[in-house]
Amino acid sequence: MIVFSTAYTSPIILQENAPKAIILAAQDLQRDLRRLSGKKSGFDFSSTSEQGIQITTIPGDRPESYTVSVDESRVRITGTDVLGTVYGIYAFSQQCLGILPMHAFMDIFPDIQKSMELSPTTFSSNPRAVRFRGWFLNDEDLLSELKVGGKRNIDYPFYQAVMHEDVLAIVLEAALRLEINLIIPGSFIDIRNPDEEKLIQAVYDRGLYISQHHVEPVGVSYFGAENYLRQKHIDEVISFTSNRSRMEEIWRCYIQKWAKYGDQVVWQLGLRGKGDQAVWLADPTAPQDLEACGHIITDAIQTQHNLIRQILGHDQFYST
Repeated sequence: MIVFSTAYTSPIILQENAPKAIILAAQDLQRDLRRLSGKKSGFDFSSTSEQGIQITTIPGDRPESYTVSVDESRVRITGTDVLGTVYGIYAFSQQCLGILPMHAFMDIFPDIQKSMELSPTTFSSNPRAVRFRGWFLNDEDLLSELKVGGKRNIDYPFYQAVMHEDVLAIVLEAALRLEINLIIPGSFIDIRNPDEEKLIQAVYDRGLYISQHHVEPVGVSYFGAENYLRQKHIDEVISFTSNRSRMEEIWRCYIQKWAKYGDQVVWQLGLRGKGDQAVWLADPTAPQDLEACGHIITDAIQTQHNLIRQILGHDQFYST
């Protein structure tokens, strides 16, 4: 099959109403092809062409799986679900076009070619050995300083700058090229700050699962809870042991905001103190007996689980 020549570029054939994650991956493929061919245009999207690069999702029993086949007139990229289709697009880019998954970070890209013709071939993904395969962008100073995307209000000497969503987009593309499926996009992500929610939205749009830092059970850190009280002009201590009803109110607020990201959320459940301390070091009202503290943490986890179940209306959600 001729992918491109001096006078021709293959169209990219998408199903109508394709999910955003597939459209974004197809746009990456379009960019790959333009860069590889040296063309500033071409490789246009179509839903009717009889030949070209066809991207299709056909539901199947194996999650996140794909098959890529090349014949005389068409490339067929077929996934069993959204992520399977996305992975298939990038697998074609790597195995047929020679584009490395980490090329953006390695600064390595194939030389421009005047034409490309592919021989017939078929290849498929292997069964997934691990259900969740993720990156946690922990202490992301270099990424947040590369291009500042906003500010966060946090009583901590670091993490003042929020990573720009354009920088995160490069990371998410690399993750998907490596067939990663879960991202924690920063050390502190407060969904009530629009600059920070942009990062959650970006992960969601890419079809990836999104989770929360272990100091942010149900998405709220001690610092987030402080901001919540400050914005409501409430002068109270943050404590599950001595101010339980207020803590549950804060958790409920954050769960309601995270719930709109639905099945793609992997909820963190737990109880930590300020600045990632153990709760018994940060909360003077917590018992110092470790067994008693264990019971408090168990109680917090059950309480959070119940709140999520109430707000989602079901208990078929992922959590750690």
